[in-house]
Amino acid sequence: MALYIRDDAVRELAAKLARRQGRTVTETVRAALLEAQRQLDEERAARDAAARETIGRLRGMRRGPVREDILYDEQGQPVR
Repeated sequence: MALYIRDDAVRELAAKLARRQGRTVTETVRAALLEAQRQLDEERAARDAAARETIGRLRGMRRGPVREDILYDEQGQPVR
């Protein structure tokens, strides 16, 4: 499958970078895409780790099951 880049400036940038790196344009684009994917994977892993940490802290804050007698009065109405 061919990748067609319509933007002349992008095509020139890829060619210029390829020349500077001593690679083909295909190799340069592949490397750039792999690097972008690696960065996204790292960012996602960091967000997932932060979420797991937050969940762990929240679980540590639990003091036990919620008792209905503190939520509702004798008539079954919410306590205010």
